[in-house]
Amino acid sequence: KGAVYLAETTFDRREDRERIKDQLEQFQYEVLPDKLLPSVSPDYEQAVAAYLRRAKLSVHLLGSSYAGTPEGARATAAQLQLDLAIRRRDDPTFTRLIWLPTNLEVTDERQQDFIRKLQADSELQKLAELRVERLEELKTFILKKLEPPPPPPQGKKPSPATLANNGGNGGPGSVYLV
Repeated sequence: KGAVYLAETTFDRREDRERIKDQLEQFQYEVLPDKLLPSVSPDYEQAVAAYLRRAKLSVHLLGSSYAGTPEGARATAAQLQLDLAIRRRDDPTFTRLIWLPTNLEVTDERQQDFIRKLQADSELQKLAELRVERLEELKTFILKKLEPPPPPPQGKKPSPATLANNGGNGGPGSVYLV
């Protein structure tokens, strides 16, 4: 059915990641990364970018712990994965989801700053969907997001009045706004 990039997480979100991974695999989706990522930059970024190019969706689970940084990298693993996913903004078929659990308590100031920046960054929110909800709700949402759009109804032709009111034969449509 396609591939999903399920970002590597910190220890406190590993169980949630495994639950999502199991569900995606149950529904015949390929879950990436399927191998251990390199621990050194720039190999880390190259591997993540390659996986993201194969995926139609990336899911980033954030928790209370601050992620580690690959050796030689400029940012944490969580930040790098998210930044690389956002770079795919030119692909309209690719979707990015960032998830925070509803009951998240963060004590690490670095992680608090990272989450605050995500929540306040309007540009990021144009490029990625930030969701704060229970895990079960996220799992349902992911599956809905991956469903192909329903096909247009077949056999039903628009009425001549509809065609005339929308510019006739393929012309521009019109909208009446009150």
